[in-house]
Amino acid sequence: MVEGNLCLSAVGNYDRMLGCTDLDAERSFTIPLGTTANKLYYTFRREPVALYTDNGFLVKTNNLDVCQLGTVDDPSEIFFHKDVRMNSNRTTNLPVSTLPHEAMNKFYVDGTPRKIFHGYVPNLRPHGPMKNDKFGFIVTASSYFNDSFHHFTDLTVYTDQV
Repeated sequence: MVEGNLCLSAVGNYDRMLGCTDLDAERSFTIPLGTTANKLYYTFRREPVALYTDNGFLVKTNNLDVCQLGTVDDPSEIFFHKDVRMNSNRTTNLPVSTLPHEAMNKFYVDGTPRKIFHGYVPNLRPHGPMKNDKFGFIVTASSYFNDSFHHFTDLTVYTDQV
């Protein structure tokens, strides 16, 4: 047992190894980090290396927070303090959102009727002496995914009643 600090010199070599390299079946290796609740843990060929913590795990770069896995209040919560680059990969398994600020899945977005002003056709107002002339305009609408969006097809001409 070593009491106090254990320092390893890197003079004369580019790599220092601390740990265990001869585990056999059903054996594990643990590196405690201050308490037995905070540790790195590995069971030979059974599961990935696990990091156990009481208060979460914070990743920092240049002394700036990058992400935090777990908190005292919510161990399953993950915080990202910077932008997440997906490298052309997808975000999958999004649940149906229940709050306005939550990300929405594609099924929800495609199936929800909404007014979109990009390509929006305003009320048709003729110019000139014919106030009820609605001819000369061509407007189409379609929906690729479902029948929720229909174009207006009533071509009844309305006249001013004096």
